[in-house]
Amino acid sequence: MIAWYWRSAVAPAEKAAMSPADENGLEIAIPGIEPGMNFISVDFDLVMVNRTSERLYAKPVAALLGKKCYREFEKREEPCPHCPGRLALATGQTHETEAIALHDDGTRLYARIRAHPVVGPGNRPAGFIEVVEDISEQKRAESLAYIEADLQAALVSAKNAQKALRETVEAALRIEGLDWGCVFLIDRRTGKQELVLQRGVSPEHLEVLAAVSRGEPDAWKQRGQITQSLPEVVPILYRGSVVATLMAGAAVGSEVLPTTRAGLRGLGSLAGNTIARIWAEQSRGDAVADLEAFIAIAPVATWVIDLKGRVTMWNKAAEGLFGWQSAEVVGRTPPFGPVQVDQGTTTVADKEGRPVAIHVMTMPFRDVVGDSSTTLVIAESLTATASQRGGDEPAGTPARDEAKEGPGHAQAGPDAHGSGVLVLDAGETWGLPLARILSDQGYVVTRCRSSFEAGALLAGSEAEGQSIALAVVGMISGSGLSGLDEKAALRALGLDAQVIVCSDSDVRGYEQHGIAGVIKQPFDEEAVISAVRTVLGRSG
Repeated sequence: MIAWYWRSAVAPAEKAAMSPADENGLEIAIPGIEPGMNFISVDFDLVMVNRTSERLYAKPVAALLGKKCYREFEKREEPCPHCPGRLALATGQTHETEAIALHDDGTRLYARIRAHPVVGPGNRPAGFIEVVEDISEQKRAESLAYIEADLQAALVSAKNAQKALRETVEAALRIEGLDWGCVFLIDRRTGKQELVLQRGVSPEHLEVLAAVSRGEPDAWKQRGQITQSLPEVVPILYRGSVVATLMAGAAVGSEVLPTTRAGLRGLGSLAGNTIARIWAEQSRGDAVADLEAFIAIAPVATWVIDLKGRVTMWNKAAEGLFGWQSAEVVGRTPPFGPVQVDQGTTTVADKEGRPVAIHVMTMPFRDVVGDSSTTLVIAESLTATASQRGGDEPAGTPARDEAKEGPGHAQAGPDAHGSGVLVLDAGETWGLPLARILSDQGYVVTRCRSSFEAGALLAGSEAEGQSIALAVVGMISGSGLSGLDEKAALRALGLDAQVIVCSDSDVRGYEQHGIAGVIKQPFDEEAVISAVRTVLGRSG
């Protein structure tokens, strides 16, 4: 094969002596080879180029022959310093390197080049043969991996969605072939868009891009003269809903490669994961704030201990029950030592040394996503409870269930088992029709907008001797909390009742997370009643 290249560089007189078959052999052998192959003279002139090289360098063979290789491939004015052909001619050995060729339109070709020396008559160097392997996809993939890793590191410190989206646009514009980009944040409640960042977008096209982000794909074609390429649109999702739109594109006439598209989608996924983490932390912080507010006003003794067993919160009810003020306790272990629970009851000494019989509930609470850092302790004075009941019942006897009567509540009938139902709907529209269905069946239904409001209700119900047998929460609430978050908050507030989620789509695997059942929207009255009866039947 190398001999054919060598003979293509011989003197015209020798070439004239070749048979037509020889010349045809030269024409056929080179184009049929898979890698790019070029025969280059000692003066770096392109003597022969095969069809693969024609494709790789985006130029016809006729435009390359006779030209200097360094000028055509790397747009240099002198031989490339890393040229493997120079080394091959100097050493008589094959040499290899990686190089970047520049097309006339500015795009790049990443190539691995092996140069084989060619020796002519009298052992004189005649030139060298370059075998060119296109490694552009490999290099782009490596570059994308670095960009994704850098973005992932930058997103760790992002505290809001806007910061995450700005970092994502900046990362996107590091991808080869993308010349402009922008991102819109979509309000989850109103659907309004906010331009977070744009780079390289002409002002007259921002409105058009906003229309594309709103779901009008033809807007780009219909509005005005286009001076930018059709955008690549990457929706950024949060729990299945689009919360941001990332758009980027190349200069007009340039094609966005499949690798680039895939890389852009990868960056969008990283942004979506980061936004989910940020919003989860914010929701968790809101839940903690609600819990802390509830602890402060709770009518029963409540305190919080950290991983080292030290008290971090001590409410007024605890001060009244045990005698120690908050300032005397916070930052130390409980003054009566760790609570030893036997069947939920124990006896501890108060500040004056008097025994206090209490019913204790303890539960972990995660105040940072994924980190179980505190334990909530709720203690009910059994001595006080028995005294309030006139001593007719032994300490620790639970209060009798009583149906809640009054405006908006129906008297519980036999079918409802005298059961109270808490509907935590965050003010969403599904709460009212569900409450009506359950009230018509005799359940005592109370609607709440937040876990804080539910905490006050639960405390009041306990004081009145009433009970909540079932809670219904939204699978995804308007406040951004999931059904599991709402369930955890209710458990932290001391509600041991079964929890059902309300969802407009199918929910699977809920049993593994302690959810007792699912009520599907839009409501079917018979299905709602059946689900509630099934859950209460199991708990009864």
